[in-house]
Amino acid sequence: MNHLIINNLYEFWSYIGIQSNLFMVRDELKAVAVSGSDWPKRIFDVSPKADFSDILKKIHQGKLPNLVTMPQPNNLNENPQTELISGQKNMALNLKSYNRHTTPDPNIVQVKTKQDADKFAQTASLAFGYNVDGEIVHAICNDNLKIQLYNYVSDSHYLGCGGIFFDSGKLAGLHMIGTIPNSRKMGIAKSMTQYLIQIAKNNDCDFCVLHASKAGEPVYLKLGFKGYGDLETYKVSITDNLFRKI
Repeated sequence: MNHLIINNLYEFWSYIGIQSNLFMVRDELKAVAVSGSDWPKRIFDVSPKADFSDILKKIHQGKLPNLVTMPQPNNLNENPQTELISGQKNMALNLKSYNRHTTPDPNIVQVKTKQDADKFAQTASLAFGYNVDGEIVHAICNDNLKIQLYNYVSDSHYLGCGGIFFDSGKLAGLHMIGTIPNSRKMGIAKSMTQYLIQIAKNNDCDFCVLHASKAGEPVYLKLGFKGYGDLETYKVSITDNLFRKI
């Protein structure tokens, strides 16, 4: 299950890269090379046989992004040129045993227009603390069979966001679930998650999967998600002196 959860995320990032004409694939890795956005600018799906010193050189030369996401276990924490910036728990919910029924939240509105996409990007940027580009959001929201994105709007204020991605294995991945800082602890993320779970059930998916931050993990556990492995994102910072030692 852990591999399937990770694959959903990797397939999601690949889809974004392809739709945005920003996808890079090599024998040993995949990457989305976004300019003007921090999301999802990174290297991922790195082969265990990859030569990481060669990857570092390409990052230093500007040929690859300087963020790398890898599952645990890995040895990037031992490399002096990498810094762990986030860790997430890989989680899954068996929809066959999920029998909760909730009233749909009328504040949750699907992203359809460029304006909706820009608002989603602005909300996500505030929620996660990094820059999300509305152009990229708009590029991926045209195929409802693959991805659906939603804003949480109350009294014309955009307070939260979230999305669902259906991968090639019919797993429903919940992504970009976030709330702006001054609207947290109001149940917005929980409401969004329950809304997306219902969409997954309506599409006859067997499992919902997601990647939870330490703060979000308790919310998902209460909804019935179970934790599996861990995923880590590292930032690569190369100085000339370190580069010469490679």
